[in-house]
Amino acid sequence: MKPLPESAREFILQTSGSYKVIRERVEMRWGRRVSKGTLSYYRGARSGRSRMARFDAVSPADWDWLVGLYYADGSKFKDKWKHVVVFSLSKSDELAIAKLLKILRTLELRPSILTNQNTVP
Repeated sequence: MKPLPESAREFILQTSGSYKVIRERVEMRWGRRVSKGTLSYYRGARSGRSRMARFDAVSPADWDWLVGLYYADGSKFKDKWKHVVVFSLSKSDELAIAKLLKILRTLELRPSILTNQNTVP
């Protein structure tokens, strides 16, 4: 099925009223039946769908350090729902881990630590 035309999406976003009324108006005007889930998606706030980092909160030196660490020991993955950035560090890199967590929290991101027991010493 083709996506809704841009004019229909704008109409959904700007029209006030119940979902039932909006669904009826979209069907009359564009000849398309839309679900409540589709209406909810187009009317919903986008703030909960992604987390923007506060790049202005971190110093240029810390940003450069983070980018260097990413180039050296980082990788990224994308699954169906989210993007994940992974830094592969040794447990003995305690100072680097502490600095990394501090920078990520300054960026207002929610870092987590996963350890792997199957590493080669």
